[in-house]
Amino acid sequence: MLQAGDVMVLVKRRGDLASLIVARLYAEGVPVAGVDRLRLDAPLAVQDLLAAIRFALQPDDDLSLANLLVSPLIGWTQEQLLAGALRDGGSLWRHLRRTDSGAVEPLSRILRRADFATPYRFLEELLSGELDGRRKLIARLGEEARDPIDELLNAALSFEHVATSSLQRFVEWFDRGEVEIKRDAGASGGAVRVMTAHGSKGLQAPLVLLADAAIDPANSRRDIVAWSPEGHDGASFPVFRPRSGERGTPVDDAVAAIDRRELEEHWRLFYVAATRAEERLVIAGAPSARCQGVPPPLSWYSAAAAAFDALGVAQGRASGSLPA
Repeated sequence: MLQAGDVMVLVKRRGDLASLIVARLYAEGVPVAGVDRLRLDAPLAVQDLLAAIRFALQPDDDLSLANLLVSPLIGWTQEQLLAGALRDGGSLWRHLRRTDSGAVEPLSRILRRADFATPYRFLEELLSGELDGRRKLIARLGEEARDPIDELLNAALSFEHVATSSLQRFVEWFDRGEVEIKRDAGASGGAVRVMTAHGSKGLQAPLVLLADAAIDPANSRRDIVAWSPEGHDGASFPVFRPRSGERGTPVDDAVAAIDRRELEEHWRLFYVAATRAEERLVIAGAPSARCQGVPPPLSWYSAAAAAFDALGVAQGRASGSLPA
């Protein structure tokens, strides 16, 4: 019998589709390990905790306070925020204090700790103290929130080893970086794995789904190309990709070489993705509006369809057949 840990969902690149797949699986109650790598500032749990830090640093920052109020940490609904934020003037925090809102006490507890706690201790008290933040965040956002929460704590500890342990410096340090969470892709833990085709090298699963096989590589090319002019000892310079009416310049050769390498990588990734399945491979994708519902000729989907047609395989007759 097929289990969640037997399924691997592959995408060509990380993006909104991978996050949407994870969210939909959670909504359906399917165990999912989440994407194999993600920016630490992207998960909602991290954004909620950072909103608490930003509020502690600047209580009159209305945006941070509003984000904190509707987060699981405080638990307001959007309707409560709209009703509670109505005022003639002044900051939202001052207004809440005047109206004696029920949110004032937990917010005041957050402010009282801002001047005394290190970044790690501040976060840990939010998560495990009276506010019970860890339970609230996981209850609303799912088990997927656990890893980002732990990684944010690890980042706070790492920061305290290299800089003065203040909340302001921590936020500035965090905002400058691009901290990523990298999960152990080989261990499914009984959950669906969602990852890039490149990250799946060396892994296999009974059922593999290629979720974005209708991507047109011709529409996914980089806008900036590296060009090495003659007489500059191989030094390269970033230039914008010429438009169709700007062709006929020395940059053309560099553009053609880059396009050729990217197309070769496109097909190498398809080989990697298509050979991850132990038993069944599902090739799927949604063509862009520009394609008018027809998969692009250079997409993985079209390549697989052409191969099946050449082999005389009818749709729905083979384990690896294209979905209707």
